[in-house]
Amino acid sequence: MPDQDGAAKRPDANGDAEKRDGEESEEKDPNELDLDLTLLVKALKKFHKDREDKELEKGMLNVGKAKKKEKFADKAADAEREKKKNKFYWERMTTILTDQKRSVWGALDKALAKYYQMLVDR
Repeated sequence: MPDQDGAAKRPDANGDAEKRDGEESEEKDPNELDLDLTLLVKALKKFHKDREDKELEKGMLNVGKAKKKEKFADKAADAEREKKKNKFYWERMTTILTDQKRSVWGALDKALAKYYQMLVDR
């Protein structure tokens, strides 16, 4: 006889399938949480909203002189960071061409200059 899930119940040695299903339900882990997911989602959304509201209120209370100092400090830090990035960039640019590559580009430049002069003379 099929149960609620559509699976057929197999009788045990005594032919009592119903008794065995009842025992299986009693064997569930007593530490396992049985939560209603809709209630859980609602509670989490409410917690998140309350937390955002608290952060917003906290931010509104700190408006004023502290904000101006932070902006100034941020601008100074940003300028310093940008300066370091530029320095690092230009230091890297000096090491892109090895001596061998530089000599190849120099020879190419000379050859192109001769070729250009030849075209101009025609």
